[in-house]
Amino acid sequence: MTYRLIIFSLFLGVSLTRCSQDNDFKGQSAATKASGTAGDTDANGVDPNEDGNLSRNVVPGNESIIDQTSGSVNVTTGQADCNDANRRIEDSNATFVFNYNEDIRAFLNTKCNAQIPTAYYNAGGTRGDSATQLKICQLKGYESVGSSTTWGYSSPGDNHVTWWDGSKFVTASASLHNNITGNLVCKGLIKSACHNSNQTVTCN
Repeated sequence: MTYRLIIFSLFLGVSLTRCSQDNDFKGQSAATKASGTAGDTDANGVDPNEDGNLSRNVVPGNESIIDQTSGSVNVTTGQADCNDANRRIEDSNATFVFNYNEDIRAFLNTKCNAQIPTAYYNAGGTRGDSATQLKICQLKGYESVGSSTTWGYSSPGDNHVTWWDGSKFVTASASLHNNITGNLVCKGLIKSACHNSNQTVTCN
């Protein structure tokens, strides 16, 4: 009888230990189980060993980092981040000011090789429409247009105007569209990861 009690006690102790270990590693990968250490996460975002270390989980495809505590997604790079207006903005209050038409012209000629004429007798400017102004701001790395002013040439026949037609910059005689952007304020700084990767905007 004594021997039976001893054997039963040993068996019960082993069973309880194994059960406790299984619960600690519930839901973890095979590699984590094999290592014998408690993992920080599993495929379902569950904290298997309830140690509070479930801080991050990498989601394949969009390089997202999911905060399992708050449930929010902080995408540092990737298409998902740059396509979401709430996450691609670095600073919504930041602004950039083009003070004069000449500043915009120089920027586009350098950035996009727009070839807007600069000579005094036939100088060109950018058309004061919303699509063109928005494109300029986005190329500069800003989300939207804050404000702008416009003006016109006194003798537009020998001047030029450039605008964004939805796919490229087009230049023609200012007599067609004598409405030139002067001062342009861009706002909402785009994260460099989105802007520099050209996922937000390109010249064509």
